[in-house]
Amino acid sequence: PGEDEDVVVLTGGVVVEYAGEGLDGQWTEITLQAEHAVVFTHPELRDQIMRGQVEAETVRGIYLEGNVLAATEGDEYQVRAPRVFYDVQRDQALMVDSVLRTRSRDIDAPIYSRAAEMRQVARNQWTAERARVSTSEFYTPHIALGAQRVTVTQLDDEVGRERTEFVAKHTTLRASDVPIFYWPRFAGRLQDVPLRSVTLSERRNRGVGIESRWNVFGLLDRPTPDGVDTTLRLDAFSERGVGGGLDSSFHVDGHEAASELYGIWDTGDDRTNAGRTVERDDGMRGLALWEHRGELGRNWTLQTQASYISDETFVTMWRPDDFQDRREYETGAALQYQDDNAALTIAGQYELNDFISNDYLLASRQRQVDRAPEASYQRFGDSWFNDTVTYSGSIGVSRMRFRFERHTPAELGVRTGGFGIDPDIPFSTVLADQGLHEQFVTRGDTRHEIAVPLEWNHIQLTPFLTARATIYDDDFAEFSTDADDLRFFGAGGLRMSTQLQRIHEDVESRLLDLHRLRHVVEPHATLWYGHSTVSNDHLPTYDPLVEDIGHGTALAFGVRNTWQTKRGGPGRWTDADVLRANSQVVLNSNDANRRSPHPQFFQYRPEYSQFGDHLYSSLMWLPSDTLSFLGELTYDFDTTEVTRSSIGMELRHSPVLLSIIEYRNLSASGTELLGMRWAYQATPKYSVSLRPQWDFRASRFRALRLELARSFPDFELIFQVNYDDIRDETSVGASLGRVTF
Repeated sequence: PGEDEDVVVLTGGVVVEYAGEGLDGQWTEITLQAEHAVVFTHPELRDQIMRGQVEAETVRGIYLEGNVLAATEGDEYQVRAPRVFYDVQRDQALMVDSVLRTRSRDIDAPIYSRAAEMRQVARNQWTAERARVSTSEFYTPHIALGAQRVTVTQLDDEVGRERTEFVAKHTTLRASDVPIFYWPRFAGRLQDVPLRSVTLSERRNRGVGIESRWNVFGLLDRPTPDGVDTTLRLDAFSERGVGGGLDSSFHVDGHEAASELYGIWDTGDDRTNAGRTVERDDGMRGLALWEHRGELGRNWTLQTQASYISDETFVTMWRPDDFQDRREYETGAALQYQDDNAALTIAGQYELNDFISNDYLLASRQRQVDRAPEASYQRFGDSWFNDTVTYSGSIGVSRMRFRFERHTPAELGVRTGGFGIDPDIPFSTVLADQGLHEQFVTRGDTRHEIAVPLEWNHIQLTPFLTARATIYDDDFAEFSTDADDLRFFGAGGLRMSTQLQRIHEDVESRLLDLHRLRHVVEPHATLWYGHSTVSNDHLPTYDPLVEDIGHGTALAFGVRNTWQTKRGGPGRWTDADVLRANSQVVLNSNDANRRSPHPQFFQYRPEYSQFGDHLYSSLMWLPSDTLSFLGELTYDFDTTEVTRSSIGMELRHSPVLLSIIEYRNLSASGTELLGMRWAYQATPKYSVSLRPQWDFRASRFRALRLELARSFPDFELIFQVNYDDIRDETSVGASLGRVTF
């Protein structure tokens, strides 16, 4: 103690509650608990302290020993240490072998800082020597940030939300206290730690691969701005080469954008999704993608996107999932004004690539479309004459041209059976031989529809009429002698539907978990006739929804059945569907143009249908909350065969075991597959998943995926084995990801 100070020694369990304004002007409320304490104060206040009546500003400092706990009101932070000295007036403290616990709202998780020596230098700031920071309460965390010196600060953002930031020197990323990564200085939040994930793999056509993802702002020693995320990719493959890229996204002030830049110095041949090997020269290849959507005001929206890909097989080799499932790679912009049920759109599109990198587009059209520009105005569901008539309409003008796929099937690494051409003939040659060209064409198109909703004896009747006109500045004579530069389309029809229901109060079955039954029957029918002055077979398809529309007569009638019951038990009864059955028969006239081996009918716009006499049926049965069956099929009356069918089951045996099995059959492609999945949560830390797929036509496994996951408090470690029969490839890998910090 100083000359004007005295000490009061407290022992046998001490609780000190302090509230006051520190030197920084901030109000502090803190509770200190310890086995022993020494209070530094004025000599004349000894008795008041013993009675617990001392004023806060008269306490100079407190020294505590024995499992000390210091906590603020609301648990903004807690500190445990064997010894603590707390300077009440300055809101400062010195702690030895301490553990600081605070909470980060950024990641909604507690943060633990352990250090040989920790100092609280302000109400919301601490410094620590030889520290470990993690989200794990274990003494030795699985993943932690180590630092020779670290400063922890709690801040409030513009809207009053708390965030925890760090400044660390000589930092290491540590796994079970073993350093695996070093960086001289780190500043930011814990989720800004540079390393995000690491994947190790071995594949036939790539060799041993190391793929890593890094936080760019963490590497640059800068905190990540709100709404911004940037990831650096660094990859290396023993049989291919070294690659890297940058993935970025931001969401700021009504604007959302994402970009991807990736390049690799590739020294191998490509193995495509079709299982073909494409030889190529060594060199740099990659892609650059951009997409953006921004609000420009109350009603205006701007969308932009761009895609550049180095070569025709890059996506199928390095992004096989995108090749199969991603939407079309496009470069263009669209400006839209939308007010209630009306929209004005002005758009332009120009493809930077002279090849197609989407499986579905390559299989169906082998060409892309440039638009320079395109404008349209649309209205939906206008009410006329006091809701007796509903109107929808659109008008559009386009300046467009085809961009042919100029490579051969062999160069693209695709099978030629579905195209019926020689593998060394370019698709552009075949398309040109069909009479198509790549010159710009101007098209004007307008469509109008009126509907009159009526009701008669609980039956909803909706007669409707459609009129459409399309004009071109090209008569497409080279494509078809029956083509024309002006097409008129007219259609009319009637939609009918009703609903019937009956409740069976006496239904009770514990075996089937049925307690009261409600049966809902919804018959429906559509009668439609459409006529076009030019058949879609005689027009080149720039847009399927404009040129590729059907005509003829169609009658569709069917019924939807739903059975519902009560489940849950007394006090928690809920309505639940037990069985859903849907059947529909579609019949077409002889002049209806059939365009697909899989007929399908669309009630809302029948001209978009794939015509053909057929039966469609689907069934879903849910005997319990843990078991469900689903099946559907399409039967073609013209070919007298099932063109498409599937049946599946999902069973949740227990909260930790799930089984799924599904059978699919597509007659046109000769596909007959059985897919299965088993997922088992063996322990709270270990889970395993197995996904085999059997090909009945080839009588062998088409694909197999085994995944073993080990969950840690801060991350997930996943081991994978994948087999792809089409690509003739087996891969083995491990990934460390989802680091939460």
